[in-house]
Amino acid sequence: VHGEREEYKDVYKLFQTLTKAIKDYEETKRLAWAKEVENSAKDKLGLSLLSRDEKGLLRVNFDPSLIRLLREVKYFNLLDVEVPPSAAEIYEKNETYRSQITSLDMITTTYNSIINSLHPVEEPLIRDRIQKMDNALAPGVDELKWKSPNIDEFITNVNGIVMGVHKIVQKMKDDLERIKKVLEGFDAKPLLERERKHTKPMSPEDFDQIYKAIIGNKHNLIKQEGGQVHRAVREINEAIRVEKTNIVWRNYQDYINDIIIQGVAKIIMSSLFHLNEMISFSAIRRNDNYVPLFEVRLELGVNDIKYEPEIEEVAHVLCVDTCLLYTSPSPRDS
Repeated sequence: VHGEREEYKDVYKLFQTLTKAIKDYEETKRLAWAKEVENSAKDKLGLSLLSRDEKGLLRVNFDPSLIRLLREVKYFNLLDVEVPPSAAEIYEKNETYRSQITSLDMITTTYNSIINSLHPVEEPLIRDRIQKMDNALAPGVDELKWKSPNIDEFITNVNGIVMGVHKIVQKMKDDLERIKKVLEGFDAKPLLERERKHTKPMSPEDFDQIYKAIIGNKHNLIKQEGGQVHRAVREINEAIRVEKTNIVWRNYQDYINDIIIQGVAKIIMSSLFHLNEMISFSAIRRNDNYVPLFEVRLELGVNDIKYEPEIEEVAHVLCVDTCLLYTSPSPRDS
């Protein structure tokens, strides 16, 4: 028993020694941390709210060491560990900083999205609005610090301006996307289709009738959808409020025209490819759903040969060559 007590005393003494060493270490680290806070924390609050990178894009300029400080003070408080007065003073505004950082982060993200998303012909259309944004944001880059008194008023003012410009840019993008969707809708199906129910070749008269009905419906659809394109362009002009005679608007119209021309060219190429598939011998052999478009019989005469139906054009007779000519681009169609 005596030996056990002596051993217990030794263990307890070791425990006290280790406990004191740990507490001394904790206190040493706490004092070093407190000294670092005293030396740098308040200086970090003297940084500007925002900063720009080499590309002119914005970011929130709240130093990471301050974020770490706020987190550490929070846990020190939970552990009832004493923190220096300067750190406690900064932590009193923890929720304020959190709210301001969140708001400024949303503003800078939106601003950068606007700048990055603009096409070179779109930027001149809203250049005056971009300048207005930059003027409103300038105090956050050059004047206001994290310890300044008017940060919330600055955030409210800038948020309204940036979100207003973003709404206009988004309207431009949405309407342009509408135009592209209209063109994609045209390209979804070729201008000339042949239903799969056809299990035998057609006569030129049947083809002519079906073709004219299909093209008539397609033309009506194109006119209707073309109205959507015109409305979209008009709405963009109304949103940005630029004179239609202004060179920047005319350049933007050329940009939209190029998109439309490319879309129409894609439609034509798709339709011609589909037509080629309908008349191509190799395509017909490849596809079980296809049968020859026309059946032409070769009749031998005494001194000549004759095709039934006629292949080449004959006066007042609808022939195969004429039917195919109808479906191809020609000077008459341009």
